[in-house]
Amino acid sequence: MKNREGISPLTAIIYTESRISLDSLHNPKNHSFLVEEIRKKVATLERKKWSIQISWVKIHAGTRDNEVADRLAKQAARSGGTEYEFARIPKSTIYQEAREESRQKWQREWATIQKAAATRQYFPTIQDRLRTKMKLTPKITAVLTGHGMTKAYLHRFHLSEDAKCRCGNEYQFMDHILFHCEELNAQRELLKQQMGTWPASKEDLITKHKKEFYEYIESIEYDKLNV
Repeated sequence: MKNREGISPLTAIIYTESRISLDSLHNPKNHSFLVEEIRKKVATLERKKWSIQISWVKIHAGTRDNEVADRLAKQAARSGGTEYEFARIPKSTIYQEAREESRQKWQREWATIQKAAATRQYFPTIQDRLRTKMKLTPKITAVLTGHGMTKAYLHRFHLSEDAKCRCGNEYQFMDHILFHCEELNAQRELLKQQMGTWPASKEDLITKHKKEFYEYIESIEYDKLNV
């Protein structure tokens, strides 16, 4: 506010290096506590005929005033007697901390639970599963859980006379079907060629090679294997 430069005494020019702050102020859907407080302050001043201008300035661009502001902000942050004007925690921060705490608890349970061992081989961490977009089908569900469709699983519930695979080499567990069954050699060879590397961990199959692995899974004809 400098009268000698022709600027009205009721003008406040605020410079910030934070684009996020500016975007938040201009976003009508953002109603976080600090954003609303700033809007209220600006509205109050404007009703008193103040002109408030908020502009972005590039960080560390050699602007003298900006560098001075950086230095003063660091000094204030290091001082022990700083008083905080905003004591309330924004809702967005509370939500974020609650989500993170829930995920950590979920991960601890996931790592120690005795069940879901087959699924955990594909998704060792909860974050892996949350990052992976999936379209679940009966065949994919059977592979990821190890439940259903195999003769070993059906035999366990007396729905099949035996658990031995049609190829005659092993009991027909899901791992046998996916990685060893001779009846699927052609499909498995195509998968290997598409991936360009073999063998691969189950985690890599469902993340790095998901498309090819899905196609391989859907090509399996369990009705023929279970004869």
